[in-house]
Amino acid sequence: MKKNLFATAIAASGLLFAVPAFAQTGLQKKDVPPPTDPAVKMSIKDKDFVNKAAIVSLAEIEMGTLAQANGLGQEVKDFGARLVADHEKANRELASLVAPAGVALPAKVDDEHQKHLEMLKAKKGAEFDAMFAKHMVDGHLKAIALFTTQSRSGEMAGLKEFANKTLPTLKEHLAIAQGLAKAKKPAAM
Repeated sequence: MKKNLFATAIAASGLLFAVPAFAQTGLQKKDVPPPTDPAVKMSIKDKDFVNKAAIVSLAEIEMGTLAQANGLGQEVKDFGARLVADHEKANRELASLVAPAGVALPAKVDDEHQKHLEMLKAKKGAEFDAMFAKHMVDGHLKAIALFTTQSRSGEMAGLKEFANKTLPTLKEHLAIAQGLAKAKKPAAM
């Protein structure tokens, strides 16, 4: 019995030293992810949507950043800034929706999107503007199809609502991209 009390006292004193050490790392309570909720389950179909939607947003954020740096026209730069803001917001919301299920968003784009990013990185000025506008039209058509499918047939109610709520923004982006594509179409196309 004395050994058990002694072991308990030692363990408790170790916690006293561990708490200040944890506090010194700079981690705040808000930095520690919430525990997963076993009651929140996601289907494979919903997880696939989450992965694809997050990758699309990451690609749009990177392309928007490139547009601000490499674009010639102010409308391209402005659209780039809007893409960054809208897609960062969408990914924050998506992450908070799926965190209770223990699902994390991907941290980088897939190979297909990376290939498009590399092509865009090599362009500057008017050539960049034309290629960027074309990618934005193509990408937003695919994103709208993805989000429309999720809004109609997704299984997790929160994800269906997220997809439905995000669609108008994606459609606005498409309209802007289509306008840019008309205005920035190179003569050779």
